[in-house]
Amino acid sequence: MSKMAERLLRQLDDSSADDRQRVIVRYRRRSAAAVLRGVHATRVRTYQLLPFAALEASVSEIRRLADSDDIEQMWPDAPVHIWLDGSVPLIGVPQVWAAGLRGQGIAVAVVDTGVDFSHPDIAARRGLTADFSGQGFCDNHGHGTHVAGIIAGNGAASNGLYTGVAPAATIMAAKVLRADGSGSTSDVMAGVDWAAQNGAHVINLSLGSDEPGDGTDALCQICDAAVARGIVVCVAGGNAGPGAGTIGSPGCARDVITVGASDMSDRVASFSSRGPTLDNRVKPDLCFPGVAIAACRAAGREIDRNRAGRSRIID
Repeated sequence: MSKMAERLLRQLDDSSADDRQRVIVRYRRRSAAAVLRGVHATRVRTYQLLPFAALEASVSEIRRLADSDDIEQMWPDAPVHIWLDGSVPLIGVPQVWAAGLRGQGIAVAVVDTGVDFSHPDIAARRGLTADFSGQGFCDNHGHGTHVAGIIAGNGAASNGLYTGVAPAATIMAAKVLRADGSGSTSDVMAGVDWAAQNGAHVINLSLGSDEPGDGTDALCQICDAAVARGIVVCVAGGNAGPGAGTIGSPGCARDVITVGASDMSDRVASFSSRGPTLDNRVKPDLCFPGVAIAACRAAGREIDRNRAGRSRIID
């Protein structure tokens, strides 16, 4: 059993046997159905990229699972929330456009708060969508639409002034975060798993957790599994800087492209999370502009200024 699982079980010492908790397990040898047979769990979700299952069960049931030879690892289903990074200035995009490359034929999956496809910058390039938040597919926060505009907005609402990096790309969208910008690790994993199974060439995760990591948690593993399938996975480094060792999951995953934030003078933004990871790897991999960025706004929504106030939004 991993150190994370041991810590989880110690935390459960303060809970009664009947208290219910949400966990993620990695199982081996048998199917999830066989492993979980006889376990009184609710909200069970399984994944195709890796042998993981997310479930809610009583403390006594979780302890019984932890003692099973079929369980390899176990983690708490930790909360995640929005981060915000990346845009066009300073990264040489006009030169790429001049070569005729504008994202045509590329499907980018935005795993976030959903996307408002009524926005004129992205309306014509809607791809597959899915909801894992339980709120129905929409963007009732605004962050996902903002991120989609940075990635692939065509500037229709601003006469071309605010054009995204890949304005011809198709936008897929997995809603994994609720209206308040928060969600659970297992829902984000489901969004990554869905995108990988449905033809995404690129997966964008402008979200993360606050606790620094070493890349071995469930979300990092499933992101690395997507990369192993040939998918480019881009992850925000986080807004927990300027202290060292502040990159959490999934930014600390080994094979993803982890992106920190810089300002218009190419200086690392004070809020941008710093490495190294807990296992002493260099992260983030690069920095892109993430200060005072203008992009699309979901209808009737405004991004949480306390967490993402460094960006501007356009109708």
